[in-house]
Amino acid sequence: MTTPDENEKPPEPAPAEPTAYEPAPSTEPTPAAPEPTAQPSAPAQPAAASSPQPAPPYQQPAPPYQQAPPAYAQPGPAQAGYPQQPPPQRPPGQSGAKTWMNITSFVTSILGLGLVGVIFGHLGVSASNKGEADLKGLGIAGLILGYVQIVIGIILLIAVIVGIASCASDPECVDWWTSIQNELDNAMAA
Repeated sequence: MTTPDENEKPPEPAPAEPTAYEPAPSTEPTPAAPEPTAQPSAPAQPAAASSPQPAPPYQQPAPPYQQAPPAYAQPGPAQAGYPQQPPPQRPPGQSGAKTWMNITSFVTSILGLGLVGVIFGHLGVSASNKGEADLKGLGIAGLILGYVQIVIGIILLIAVIVGIASCASDPECVDWWTSIQNELDNAMAA
């Protein structure tokens, strides 16, 4: 086991360097306060030599680096320093390979097949957003028409159910349906 040498002194700590948040210690002597001048109109004031001099205001040191420009340019016209990215190119012969979905959505919605129009509308608009289809507007129009048809169909279904339920409890309505049924039976028998 070794023992420390008694004549050996521990190393002296290095003086601390100022950080970015602490001001560096000043080696210059602080200037003395100026002597007050005698003014006849001002009341006598105590000597300023006994009061300590206020410390200079704290100043933030300048950053050691410059701020880098943003990594992404804003959309718009070509900016200096940034190359303009060309639009995505489709392989030859595949110009809007899934455009038929947007057309089908619009046509089926016009023909009254709202649910089919909604399904193909979502598929076509999604393909348009990926750049795989054209005529996105037709897909959106097919979606709107399809959803309107679905809402109107639900309202009509509710009206028919309410009408049938109210007719079943009304004796005049039951007699009217019975007379229509009898006329149809007579026409079929003849």
